[in-house]
Amino acid sequence: MSFEDQIKYVGYAGKSPKPATIRKVSTDIKKLYEQIYDIDQHFHWKKYQVMLMDPEVLLEGLDEMKGRKEEQLSLNTRIGYLQSCLIGLKSFGMEESIPFEILNEVFTDYQAERILEDKKNPPQLEMDRHEIEKVVEKHKHNLKKWILLKLYTTYNFRLEVATLEQISEEEFSEGLPDYKLRNFIVVGPSLRFVFNKYKTSGKYGTRTIVIEDGEFKDKLIDFLKTRDKKEFIFFEMNWDKIEATSVEERRDKVFARLANNLSKFIQRTFKDEGMDLNATKLAKLIESEAWESGDIKQIKKVALQRGHQVATAGKVYAINQSQ
Repeated sequence: MSFEDQIKYVGYAGKSPKPATIRKVSTDIKKLYEQIYDIDQHFHWKKYQVMLMDPEVLLEGLDEMKGRKEEQLSLNTRIGYLQSCLIGLKSFGMEESIPFEILNEVFTDYQAERILEDKKNPPQLEMDRHEIEKVVEKHKHNLKKWILLKLYTTYNFRLEVATLEQISEEEFSEGLPDYKLRNFIVVGPSLRFVFNKYKTSGKYGTRTIVIEDGEFKDKLIDFLKTRDKKEFIFFEMNWDKIEATSVEERRDKVFARLANNLSKFIQRTFKDEGMDLNATKLAKLIESEAWESGDIKQIKKVALQRGHQVATAGKVYAINQSQ
């Protein structure tokens, strides 16, 4: 078995990384090994584990490595190497080891440092919050349309909103059929979104977002009381017309089509108003506003809404030129 096979088949609970990821991880670790040790005639790739289990030597080697211009590696490059080392340790089943803990701590520190660097010179956005809100309010007569637009200008969600099902507090429980493969709006004293199936659910698990008091919550309750009780709240989908070889494949296709419907709806609505906006750009606006506020609670809140880490949120932080 090669080292690439080791990465692919060991320590991933049946989930194989992409081929490009496997190549990058194996190449990074090989380069680090060559930096720290000279490969002799008795070399075998299993010696990579020896290096990965010695964080002090590994980090010294990383500090001494030079880039293409014979300069110290950039922060982003060091982060990439450390990520490869962490994946390498996972492939050896060493997630609970002290070396993994040490390297992961350094990796986290590097990410925090990158957030600060990015914040000093963030990219520029061309979005005007006031003009966006004017478009939202223009559609107040259409309750469903207003709710979707208001949701995506208030909450930092991906397109899994399209897959929400309405359920009462009394009906809701983790014992529901296919619970982990479904997303809900739970209607009760605490109105909330419960996301089980989304892009990063394998890492973060169930994500629960309480809907904040205010006009949006009130109108959402009104809409939920009057809507036709189809399976999905915002878009209809006929499962029987979706060709698939398994239940799982059919569900994935249904969810993909629902997400596409929502994506097109948001983009088309703003395009009709002469604005080049979509769900991703609105998410960047919301995250940027959180970072500009300097409120760590707000930053954490929008990261939770998105289903990612604060460090990830920092990567899309941007200055809004139109504010």
